[in-house]
Amino acid sequence: MWIALFAVTLGAYVNCFPLGVALDGHPNLADPRVHAATVENLRLIFTKDYWWPDPLDQLYRPFTKLSFLFNYAVLGNGMNPAGYHVLNVVLHAANAGLVFALALRLFGLPWPAFFAAILWAVHPVGPDAVANIAGRADLLAALGVLGALLLYARLCSGRGRPLANAGAIFVLAILAVGAKENGAVLIGLMLLWDVVHGFDGRTGLLRRLPAYAAAAGALLVFLLLRAHAYDGLPVPMLGALDNPLRGAGFWEARWTALKIVGMDLWLLVFPIQLAADRSFSVISLAHATDPAAWAAALAVAAILAAVIVWRRRDPLLFWAAGFFGVALLPVSNLAVLIGAPMAERFLYLPAVGFAIAVAALVYHFAAPRTATIVLGSLALLFAGRTLARNADWDNDLTLTGHDVQVVPSSFRFCAMYGEFLFQESRTNIDRAIVQEEAAWALLQPLPPAWLFPQIPSSLGRLYGVKGDMVGASTGEGAAWYAKALAMSERAIAIANTSQQTFDDLQLRAGKPLPRRLSYQNAYFFAALGYRGARRYPEAIGAYRRAQAIDPANPDYYTGIADTYTAMDDPGAAAVTFLEKGLALGLTPAVMAEIARAYEKAPGGSCAIGSQAGLPALNTDCPRIRIDVCQSLENLVTLYSDARDGQRAAEFRARMTQSGCVAAR
Repeated sequence: MWIALFAVTLGAYVNCFPLGVALDGHPNLADPRVHAATVENLRLIFTKDYWWPDPLDQLYRPFTKLSFLFNYAVLGNGMNPAGYHVLNVVLHAANAGLVFALALRLFGLPWPAFFAAILWAVHPVGPDAVANIAGRADLLAALGVLGALLLYARLCSGRGRPLANAGAIFVLAILAVGAKENGAVLIGLMLLWDVVHGFDGRTGLLRRLPAYAAAAGALLVFLLLRAHAYDGLPVPMLGALDNPLRGAGFWEARWTALKIVGMDLWLLVFPIQLAADRSFSVISLAHATDPAAWAAALAVAAILAAVIVWRRRDPLLFWAAGFFGVALLPVSNLAVLIGAPMAERFLYLPAVGFAIAVAALVYHFAAPRTATIVLGSLALLFAGRTLARNADWDNDLTLTGHDVQVVPSSFRFCAMYGEFLFQESRTNIDRAIVQEEAAWALLQPLPPAWLFPQIPSSLGRLYGVKGDMVGASTGEGAAWYAKALAMSERAIAIANTSQQTFDDLQLRAGKPLPRRLSYQNAYFFAALGYRGARRYPEAIGAYRRAQAIDPANPDYYTGIADTYTAMDDPGAAAVTFLEKGLALGLTPAVMAEIARAYEKAPGGSCAIGSQAGLPALNTDCPRIRIDVCQSLENLVTLYSDARDGQRAAEFRARMTQSGCVAAR
């Protein structure tokens, strides 16, 4: 049976191995902390949050990051996704084995346990955790929870030494919660086991105490590590677009969360319409008259009433329903509002309870032979849907292209699909514009505080490219440019508001102001629009704002210099190229840019000399001495505005060394 279980699991995910990378898999593979197995990278993994250095969310998942380091540096997979997919499938197969072992303890019979494990292993909600490289967090958390729960069940049956088992439970518990926060459900599941199977009196309770202490100790260690990691990090700005429940009142949010529980149950029973994201505006906030919320409430109440009434007659169903509820609670938004309202990956662990309940019900109401046919047929249907869903996770375009058809009201999928269409080919620009405009239209009714600048910024860029394609000198081109500039200005306004909101959040929390939010594209695309409209001072101002976010981006220096050239100010262009060289390095390419600028600048004929046969700044040239000081002063201002005090101090020291302070 074990071999058959692994064979079926592998068969359902065999088409994962050649898949590429989609969505959150990209930043995980690009994270420099996973690129080398060094002590410093290990320190950063355990002392920084999941998305460091960007303050995107309140996630602390060191063991998930550690697994990516294992793939990248230890196994040598690097940026090749195949190795990551192989390890994901291996972890899922291991979890299927744990589900089988757990079900075997519950059923006491091999065939019901086997089909319960099979149903879970091939259920179509699984690909969001298995085919998705970033789903590694769910796989590891489930591995820790199921492994520790099995050890606890073994301990409760009188096997194994309590202290040895407690040590193993501690390791698995800290793996679970350190991989994903919902691993904290272990204690609740242990308690559920005891409620269903009994504590065996005072002796049994004493035997269990070390296990409970180990699970609680693991959670405490995790919380201490997490608190230490966030102690020096900025407070993330959690937007209501990611989880609209954040924009609702307390009871409205919980009523909506209950409606989502009903949607989860429906998805487990009928896993046909699958999508990786259901943020705004896929799920509407529930009100007192919402029929879907009432249907969910009645369904949950009916399930609870049934399993409680049948508890003595059929404790297995009570346990399965309890497992589903306990495992779902941390990701349900009923207790705490999390990063998203609903996602299929949230059901990876709770689906264990669903699969066991289905197997139990079928074997309860059908003869063994009939049950085998029914469950085998259901597993075959699930496996076929899983194979089809795996293929969607091949890359960003295939995933968003599929999911936007399933949830066309998702602003995120509309926006992402438009962006990925454009990235694939500029010939897709009209389709990309349609998708981005659909995303922007969905956001229009929202209050300004909810908005982020990425979508209007991207849409403004698309309008500008469309103007280039139809011709700048045509009336149609001018109309596209006007739309591009208007949209870019809207993006800048939103970016400024978001930055101020973020800064206020830090100040209220008593945190120092960190580096600026990564909205540089909003300013960069606006700068391009201003240049196209010959509004040069505004273009330079937009470039400077982009620089304040990413001072190491060479395109911003070049854009400013080119704008000064268009203004017929070669001297200012030369100073800007000097800034670029002093900040990023006086490479031959930068020296060539500086030389070309000084050819047109007054007094610049002596600016470039020779050193070791290569072009070099001529510090004996009066114009160079003045401009170097100006460039250093500009860099001090730039890095101060970028909130990089260390680099600002470096350039201030270079000013002193160059005599610039005395000269001024």
